[in-house]
Amino acid sequence: MATTRIIPDACTEYEDGHIGAVAPSLANVEAKIGAAMGGLANRLYVFSGPDAKAQAKLVFRGGPLLKAIEEAFDAGSSTIYAWRVGQTAKASLDLNRKEGGAGIHLVAREGGAYWNRVNVTVDREIAEVIPNTWYLNAAANTLVLLDDEGQLVRSVDLSAHFVVARGCCIEFGSEMEQGDLPSVWIGGTDSDGHEVLRHFDADGTLIPEHSMDLSAFITTEQITALPFIMTNPDQGPLVFVSTPTKLYALQEIDSAVDVREARLSEVRAAFGDDAEAALLRDELAALQAGLPELEGQQLDLDLKVNQEKEREATIERKLYDGSVTNAKELTDLQRDLEQVTRGRQAQEERLLAVLEALDEKRRAVRIAEQNLNERESTWTAEQKRLQAEDARLSQELDALRAQREAQAAKLTAALVTQYDRLRRRRKGIAVAKVERGACLGCRLSVPAVVLQRARSTLQPAPAQCPSCERFLYVL
Repeated sequence: MATTRIIPDACTEYEDGHIGAVAPSLANVEAKIGAAMGGLANRLYVFSGPDAKAQAKLVFRGGPLLKAIEEAFDAGSSTIYAWRVGQTAKASLDLNRKEGGAGIHLVAREGGAYWNRVNVTVDREIAEVIPNTWYLNAAANTLVLLDDEGQLVRSVDLSAHFVVARGCCIEFGSEMEQGDLPSVWIGGTDSDGHEVLRHFDADGTLIPEHSMDLSAFITTEQITALPFIMTNPDQGPLVFVSTPTKLYALQEIDSAVDVREARLSEVRAAFGDDAEAALLRDELAALQAGLPELEGQQLDLDLKVNQEKEREATIERKLYDGSVTNAKELTDLQRDLEQVTRGRQAQEERLLAVLEALDEKRRAVRIAEQNLNERESTWTAEQKRLQAEDARLSQELDALRAQREAQAAKLTAALVTQYDRLRRRRKGIAVAKVERGACLGCRLSVPAVVLQRARSTLQPAPAQCPSCERFLYVL
């Protein structure tokens, strides 16, 4: 007769819905419900396979649920459906005194989703003050140095460096002699909204060359504690960053390069001759070409009008100076005067039409010249602006490519090659963020096991989305 070992916890239930002993065929599939130190609350996890026990420990980390799961696997279960209920344990951290004993006990205000792997805001329960150590007064945005009586020795106003300072830690790894004050690192948000790390010397002076902008892979209010930072006298500060974070930072640099290269191509395509100005020059030349003919007509008509006026004056003198007394001759002179006057008037009418046409043509030429001058001025200014933009973009690209080379050097050559290949195939996005359990690259849900791998910083290789193969980056 087959028997089944029952593991008591909040609830032990089998696939057929019964509680307790069931048929042997179903005895190796169980459901476990209980509290744990890790894992998301009210989320179903499925563990199976040869490494199922290790997977469960990676997710739940401790607590009665993990204990029940481990005992079930030890008893022969092959598949377990686990449901975590209740809050996880609050994260805590003890900072001990050099002389031994507790110094500062840091306790999370709320239980985190992943136990003490989460950076959490803390309340401080000070048993004894560690003398000559920097502390952060986040409420006042100041850094304070306390003596062994807890009295203020020195304070540093951080408002010039942080809008909000959230965490600090003394520097480990420096060669310090007895009585030396430690330097201190502070994390928080600057005036640009970027998450940054700042290093302050033992006297509270900023060390600018150690400043780090983490905005490429950390968003506002994600820095809430600084567990430790080490420094190397030869290499400067060492900050431990996961492989997905390094890949995401590399992608941010590559995306910035893509944007600038595309704009640089547009800028350089805009260099050269101005087609619009060329059309305006042709229009002006055509207008100017008609001027000589009209000006020639004006001169010719001016001459003819003047000649007719002289003939009129000559006839009028003969007609009225008394030199001609014969009635027939006087009649002939009067007829000639009228004929010359009519001819002059006709010439003057033609001259007036030519003058009007000439004025219109000259006005059109002036407008065309003004349009051309404005266009040439605008074009010249635009070319200068484009040249300045070209120089700026080229300089930015040089800096970004140097950053890209330095960032790629933090990853293995094989991983960078895989990243580059994915980026070409996936339209520039090889690393996708995960939000609410979904890959933002393909918008499909990520299996729980893959999601746990993506969240773990202990995995040798970054997790990839089963649907689109992009690397997963979990904030």
